[in-house]
Amino acid sequence: MKKVLAIVHLKDATTKSYDNLLVDLKGANQIKLKSRPHHFASIKESEMLVVDIWESVEGFQKFGEVMVPLAKKHGIDAQPEFYPLHNQLD
Repeated sequence: MKKVLAIVHLKDATTKSYDNLLVDLKGANQIKLKSRPHHFASIKESEMLVVDIWESVEGFQKFGEVMVPLAKKHGIDAQPEFYPLHNQLD
């Protein structure tokens, strides 16, 4: 398993839909995960950008089994891009 950077562009997402998704993820115990040590979200114009560091692609996929249906509930639908993590400065 190699760490990966996951980048997700959420076009036409709002901070409200993102925040509502977080409420649902918290209810499903999917906020603080050892397999995802870092999570960042930003918004610019009509697009949100989510960037995570995952311990592995498999960790993200397991999370996705819970997250994807909840995201669709809030009108969020996007595909992640994965990049092997070359370096991380803490």
